[in-house]
Amino acid sequence: MLPQASRSYDLGMRAALLLSLLFLASCAAPQRLSYSQIESVAVGRTLGYAVWAPIDLRPEERLPLVVFLHGAADDETCFDEAQVGQSLDRALANGEIPRAVIAVPDGQLGFWENWYDGSRNYRDWVIDEVMPEVEDRFHTLPCPEGCHIAGISMGGHGALRFALFRPDRFSTVISVSGLILSTEDVTRLSDSWFTRLFIPMDRIWGPVSDRERVESEDPFLRWTTQEDLQGLRLMIAWAEFDQKDIAKSNRAFQLHLAEQHIEHEYVVFPGRHNWKSWTPTFNQLLRFAIWGSMRADGPEQTVVRIETWKKANEAR
Repeated sequence: MLPQASRSYDLGMRAALLLSLLFLASCAAPQRLSYSQIESVAVGRTLGYAVWAPIDLRPEERLPLVVFLHGAADDETCFDEAQVGQSLDRALANGEIPRAVIAVPDGQLGFWENWYDGSRNYRDWVIDEVMPEVEDRFHTLPCPEGCHIAGISMGGHGALRFALFRPDRFSTVISVSGLILSTEDVTRLSDSWFTRLFIPMDRIWGPVSDRERVESEDPFLRWTTQEDLQGLRLMIAWAEFDQKDIAKSNRAFQLHLAEQHIEHEYVVFPGRHNWKSWTPTFNQLLRFAIWGSMRADGPEQTVVRIETWKKANEAR
């Protein structure tokens, strides 16, 4: 018999899925992305993923692969639901973004982690199952140089965790509105009865009593020199009126990176913690990942503040 916390979590995930299906049935968005499913060994169930690629993708064309990790309230349909695909089509037609293939896997409410109890391995699902299939189907450029990891909210947290555990697979990591947790933050959340009521903390991240392990997964402690990034280019972004804890953690992490003389780029964009605010950032995200710069000629200007720390530091 499953523990009570496990049963509650599974029931919660099923309820969320049912609500999502009912919502989709009532107001389905136009479908732009292509969808596939894989019988996942890593997670132990069938999961889906979506792919956005240029409409005129040529058979001989080899493009970069961007893996996008969705937030807690979403799944692989999020690009179609928020009409991100159509927005990218327009930007590509106007020459505002680079050509790329974007994979959007379903991560359920698994926080993009390889769970501590071994029951679900979402990081392995993405890297070992989704990416190889997409690379083969869309003949993308080889990793790590041609591969980039990005995410929003829960997915922003996940993208940084992917970079910590598997820096060998990517050349760029981008976190948008992601919660960036220090050892003290993890301990505080784990000790919160309210958090533990909804999230099986020990099953996902393990007991915080093992402080050495928790510290080994702390980005504030793991990334203290430029060499610690192992060649990764790093970008973090958050909304001007983002959730309080998210904005606070991103500001703290950006200050940490600056104090440690670690090259990075950060963005504070207009809006709040929602798709209306996130969708316009995808142009900057893709340009940074593939072109190495977020700026492009064009009438649209969605960024409140962009700063490359390296350049800013050199100017002082």
